[in-house]
Amino acid sequence: MQLSEVTLPVFTQMLGSMAAIIDKLADHAGQRKIDPNAFLQARLFPNMYSFARQIKALCDWPVLAITHLTGCKGPAFAAEDLTFDDLKTRIKMTIEFVNAADVAAYNASQDRDIDLSQGTNKRIMTGRDYLIHRALPQFFFHVTTAYAILRSNGLDLSKADYMGKVPGQRTA
Repeated sequence: MQLSEVTLPVFTQMLGSMAAIIDKLADHAGQRKIDPNAFLQARLFPNMYSFARQIKALCDWPVLAITHLTGCKGPAFAAEDLTFDDLKTRIKMTIEFVNAADVAAYNASQDRDIDLSQGTNKRIMTGRDYLIHRALPQFFFHVTTAYAILRSNGLDLSKADYMGKVPGQRTA
């Protein structure tokens, strides 16, 4: 199985679930007349990212994976995401970027060294290791944390909300 087959559809599935969760959140906040900023700035702990920043981060990881593995340039996101609609726009742009990925270049990078060096911190990983041991865990961390922030702030969510539309799933 190719890297693209086991990662790109998962990125789009989970990004889609987060977009649907934001719709549910907007309805919840509107019905209860709760200031959206209460959710956008909510955190599990004071030194953790806010919900809005979790959404930014979970969008960053598929983009970073694709740009590191293919060498292409990522989308230009707005500097600030101040509303639910802004976050949904970021998710939509990320899904479009994932769907437009050069699959051949993505798959061809699995054994190629990816240079992740920053300043004097030199780090090199194969494309496969970078994707499996860095990009995917980071992506899922931020998806899960965004979900947990909303659950801890009273939004009625289930595992089905977290999973979103599961491709290939049929009822018996």
